[in-house]
Amino acid sequence: MKKRRVFIFLGSIVVLFFLMLVLLRTMSSGTYIGQKVAVIDIAGIVSTSDATIKLIHTYRDDPSVKAIVLRIDTPGGSVAPVQEIFAELEKLEKPIVASMG
Repeated sequence: MKKRRVFIFLGSIVVLFFLMLVLLRTMSSGTYIGQKVAVIDIAGIVSTSDATIKLIHTYRDDPSVKAIVLRIDTPGGSVAPVQEIFAELEKLEKPIVASMG
């Protein structure tokens, strides 16, 4: 009888451990329930706008994203892609914060 209790106790601890691992992995992968703030990194010389515009559209269409942070670390680049990114950002109806450097 005592061995059975010990076995059940140790089994419960192992199950709880694995549940905690699954929960931590889910949280660290960015899967959250509720409101989110999206981060868009713009780094290096801006020569195309396709990837950034795709991210903007993804976050625009996601109702759980309530705001966007732009992390800008670029010396500049081509005028046309920068204007395209700016035009897409103007269409957003969500708060935007820029972080330079």
